[in-house]
Amino acid sequence: MKKSLLFLALLSGMACAEDCVGDKLEYQYKDGDGFHVVTGGETCRVVGCSFSDVYVAGKGGVFYVTENSTLELSGNNNFSENYAWDWLDEGSPAGEGERSDVYLDVGSTLTATATTTVNELFVWTASKVRFEIFGGDSVELTDVTIGASSVSGTFTGIDISIIESEAGGNPAVELSNMVLTGSVISVNDSVTTTASGVELDAESSLTGNVVLNGNNKLALNLPNSGDSDSWQLDGATLGADSSLVLTLSSDWLSNDEAFTILLGGLSAEEGAVITSAHEGLAVIGVEQDEEVGGVKVTFKAVPEPTTVTLSLLGVLAFTGRRRRRA
Repeated sequence: MKKSLLFLALLSGMACAEDCVGDKLEYQYKDGDGFHVVTGGETCRVVGCSFSDVYVAGKGGVFYVTENSTLELSGNNNFSENYAWDWLDEGSPAGEGERSDVYLDVGSTLTATATTTVNELFVWTASKVRFEIFGGDSVELTDVTIGASSVSGTFTGIDISIIESEAGGNPAVELSNMVLTGSVISVNDSVTTTASGVELDAESSLTGNVVLNGNNKLALNLPNSGDSDSWQLDGATLGADSSLVLTLSSDWLSNDEAFTILLGGLSAEEGAVITSAHEGLAVIGVEQDEEVGGVKVTFKAVPEPTTVTLSLLGVLAFTGRRRRRA
């Protein structure tokens, strides 16, 4: 990470008193917490900015969001190679810092509007958990809110790692009302995570130490051929009195015989309910597979309600004709 570059050492605090619009910040060093500091319950708006190779001696990287303050992202923003807990070494960073774009203090939030994209985002929090968000060229964030211990909103094309920032911190995170499209979330075993109202498409997964509560939806990424195992919820637990609605690709719906799919690595507590999103396909069995590890879900085609009704009317009509003839 060492660079032979001339850095500007800023020794005084720099409050984010004005919105950042179209700013480009690169190759800067600050002896403090965050290059920009959001204070006093303010909302700092960042629109279409680029931040790269920013180093701070304290926590926060580019933005340090103090207690009960808000950092609001919109437009297309770029974060790249920004570090916290770093220091100068003969005019260049020593290279011992940690990747950090934003630090969220207690009660502070990071929000993103419906038109926001980022290439990556490293968020450290006061709850001793960090969110590492990767997305290649761009990640779409829609009505997203990230707090010191919570995440909600719609994510497209992301890879998020939720990990412990300090050994022995025992952090907890709550995921709620999340919609994932082509996205992956992996939770470290050291972070206690609960999720509710989570919806995953067929290209998404939520794996690791996470308990699913409330009502959740999962589209399975399985073609109706070969291996019928899905590991999209590997390591997760479906909590008691919670539900998971499964959607299959259309080619499964033509099956006349019952078939079973394994949700690999998933555990289900007593009282958990797994159902089908398809009107003509019912879940007729749910069984924990202790040997392989996961939950076996058995489906069977059922007659459409209209078909059943018409068949019954047909029988009644036929019976009526027989009675009249008699």
